[in-house]
Amino acid sequence: MSGDSLKKLVAIIFALTLFLSLRSVYSQGSVFFYGQVVDENGSPIGSAQLTVYRGIYIVTSATTKNDGSFSLFVQPGSYTLVIYKKGYSPLYYSFEVTPEKGGSLGLIVLKKGVSVVPEATSISASQGDNVRINLRIYNSCLDPLLVNFSFVAPRDWEIALVDSKGLAVNNVYLNPGENKTLTLVANVPLNATELSLVSLYYYWANLSSRIDFTFRIAQKNWKFFNVPTAVIKGFPGAQIVIPINITSPLSIDIPVTLYLITPPNIIATLVDENGLAVQTVIAKPSMPRRLQLLLYVSPNAQLSTYTIKLVAKTSFAQQIENIQVDVESSYDLLKINVNAASLNATSGSTLSLKFILENDGNMPTVALVKASANSPLIRVYISTSGENLASIYLMPGEKKTLSLVIELDTLLPPGVYLLTLSANGTTSTATQGITIVVSGTRRLEVLTTNFKVTGRPGSVATFKLVLANKGTVTLKDIVLQVDSPSKDISVSFNPTRLSLPPNSTASFDLSIYISQNVTEGIYNIPLTIIAGEIKTNRIIVLEVTAEQGLSYPLMAVGIFVTSLAVVYYSNKRQRK
Repeated sequence: MSGDSLKKLVAIIFALTLFLSLRSVYSQGSVFFYGQVVDENGSPIGSAQLTVYRGIYIVTSATTKNDGSFSLFVQPGSYTLVIYKKGYSPLYYSFEVTPEKGGSLGLIVLKKGVSVVPEATSISASQGDNVRINLRIYNSCLDPLLVNFSFVAPRDWEIALVDSKGLAVNNVYLNPGENKTLTLVANVPLNATELSLVSLYYYWANLSSRIDFTFRIAQKNWKFFNVPTAVIKGFPGAQIVIPINITSPLSIDIPVTLYLITPPNIIATLVDENGLAVQTVIAKPSMPRRLQLLLYVSPNAQLSTYTIKLVAKTSFAQQIENIQVDVESSYDLLKINVNAASLNATSGSTLSLKFILENDGNMPTVALVKASANSPLIRVYISTSGENLASIYLMPGEKKTLSLVIELDTLLPPGVYLLTLSANGTTSTATQGITIVVSGTRRLEVLTTNFKVTGRPGSVATFKLVLANKGTVTLKDIVLQVDSPSKDISVSFNPTRLSLPPNSTASFDLSIYISQNVTEGIYNIPLTIIAGEIKTNRIIVLEVTAEQGLSYPLMAVGIFVTSLAVVYYSNKRQRK
């Protein structure tokens, strides 16, 4: 007999034996079932326990093979089939068995018995944030389980699980049907990328699962330095200085590395306050580090626009700023800006006006500033020089605030006057007109002509100061300022202040107190009359004389005559 014939005979005998066995079982009333148990991915589950219950009693049971297959013989009736393996959720299947119903139960899918439900898996945060996500862990198995955790996160991320007490944990023990809440804590690093993925792995009963958390990180605009201007003007051969302040945007000191990317025609370097080149500095949160960016434009540079990149780099971020250098022909461009182009005043007053002189060109210059008026009764001078001319040095883009002092003579009649402010530079000029509207005359005259006063030690000399308002504006708050020439001479006056309407007169009564200690002589008492912006100076001449009685010459004559008489009578007595 050949080999093929033998195999066919064995197969026929096996099929006949199986048929007779099934016929025998069926004749006893049992029904045959079979199937396969798999997981959610379709992989077979071996050693899963299948138990058939009628009520609370076990009728029969079976265990799946390595390929997940199983078979059962069950008598007709109503049953509950429980399919379970440790680590999986049990599956309860109620069915009715009849002699006509049997055969395949198909694929039976068991789900994993541990699940983690986060409150969110897509999170929006910013660099440096601390993110907390609550997780609820469920055990739907029939056995108590220890669930372990691990993480996979990008570099520099700090991930931890904490319990309700804030203690870090890496596992949790769950009884059947129990659930617990843990919190995932993620410290987002300062260098986190815009899209980051953190994976949570958990393990139990030789099973595992994973949850992915997607972090969308808002990138912060880190500022380690400030550039005062993004566009500067220069010319071939120009040297340009730009101040740079380095600070820490955090509450800690940060090492910052600085470097420059420059075009071929421009040489750039960063120096500290001592003029030393720097590359790495320590940025402090509350104390700016002051540096200077020095630019030198090559004399051969073409007239064009060049870009310099200033880069500040740290361990977690970097800042890049572009500085545009417009290389043009060398020139200055002067501008004059005033706060007010029209002033209201009265004659006899003094005005002060601030103005800004600006060089909007690309080269340094010396500007000759001149102020003039169309009336000789208006005196103008610049505060920096005390004259109507001043030389001012200006760097490119520099602004300087200056003061203009305008004195209006008391004889200046009402009217409209023009003051011209001009500045002449190397290649440009600027002019600004200022209108002065004089609406009245402020004029104070001193009518007193004799300022000599005589007194003696221990007495009080009096003096009357008569004033007149010869202008058209009321002079308010006229006061006196007196400087005593000696501590033994004091002056008081009444009243303490005056107000003079136009074309009126008034007077101050001065009392000069002369101490007994004052010796004879002439004393000058400076007197300043102040009426707003009007100031007039006078000097009171005080002559202190001796006590009343015979004057010194008369006393000398008397003594001389007495002496002659005494001599005469003495000689006459001797002759006798």
